[in-house]
Amino acid sequence: MRVCMVTLQFPPNKVQGQVGGISIHTYELAKRLSPKVELHIITSAYPNLSKLEKENNYIIHRLKHFPPNIIGNSGLLDISFSKAVKNQINKLRPDLVHIHEPHLTFFPISYPLISTSHGIYIDEIKFSAHLTKIGCLVRIPLEFIGLHRSDWVTTVSEYMKKELTRHYSIKNISVIPNGVDLEILNPSKIDGSSIVEKYGPNLVLYVGRFSKGKGITTLLKSAKLLPDVTFLLVGAGLRWKGYVNSVRKLNNVKCIGFMPFNRLVEYYAASDVFVHPSLHEAFGLTVLEAMAMEKPIIASNIGGIPEVLGTTGLLFTPSDYIDLSKKIKKLLNDREFANALSKRARKRALNFDWSITAEKTLQLYENILEGKEHI
Repeated sequence: MRVCMVTLQFPPNKVQGQVGGISIHTYELAKRLSPKVELHIITSAYPNLSKLEKENNYIIHRLKHFPPNIIGNSGLLDISFSKAVKNQINKLRPDLVHIHEPHLTFFPISYPLISTSHGIYIDEIKFSAHLTKIGCLVRIPLEFIGLHRSDWVTTVSEYMKKELTRHYSIKNISVIPNGVDLEILNPSKIDGSSIVEKYGPNLVLYVGRFSKGKGITTLLKSAKLLPDVTFLLVGAGLRWKGYVNSVRKLNNVKCIGFMPFNRLVEYYAASDVFVHPSLHEAFGLTVLEAMAMEKPIIASNIGGIPEVLGTTGLLFTPSDYIDLSKKIKKLLNDREFANALSKRARKRALNFDWSITAEKTLQLYENILEGKEHI
């Protein structure tokens, strides 16, 4: 079976500062599918990365198109890229195409098509840090077209399934959740002592992009109320410098910046509490990573987060920094309760393995090619 997988950013370890859930999802999926199918990754060209590269049994095709600094985020970039994608797919003649950016099918694809939705641009209008409002408005009809051109649609949470049904009337849809690598995210094998030695006790960790939709402002307001707690913010994004400037007067907040995953796991290991204050979230991959690392978690009661976290952590009202502060104090002061939550979190995370995600995806591929209606 020859499969073309399409995504804008790949792989996550080579596009520093651009790492998000889609990039991680496609990378982990590709590693596990490539021994079983002939896999071609079609993605954007990046400076200093070769146009054609073989890695982990799959081939990466990096396509040049109109550069973003010329046409900006108006949606023209996506139309340009979708044309290049169509041409590359026609050259490769796959059995099936799996696209992780449904708005990139402006030009019809003449092969069986699966689209995975990791979020919708109706939400991005409110929360995106890197797209203009016009860019989002252009992408909404492109997304609609791409989803309805698909033979089948998958998404990462029941919440997103409902959103796709409500906004786009999608019917042929399955939920295949994100996963984690449970061998790498193993709390018994990772030492975070050097982080603790550097920053001291009572460490609260945030991991994610620095954008307005991630609720970092809420976290900073909580930090002001908890001067004896150290907040470590790990990540990158277009708003990075702005947040760095805003925390200069807060001695208990440290903006760490981007960390490669082999270092990031040490921060998970060192933390006493993991906080995810997002204002919207289709899934919450870093929440799942913290669960796998056996950490007590506080997260926004929004989007797909509650179905990921279940009863293994605490939920707070989005933007309610007072509620968040109280729950941070609760977990730091009641270590027995926090430890009980963390044990349950690790146990629940065992149900979210990337291997399971890959198995369900491969089964869908086979069902689509055999003409079956669903997995």
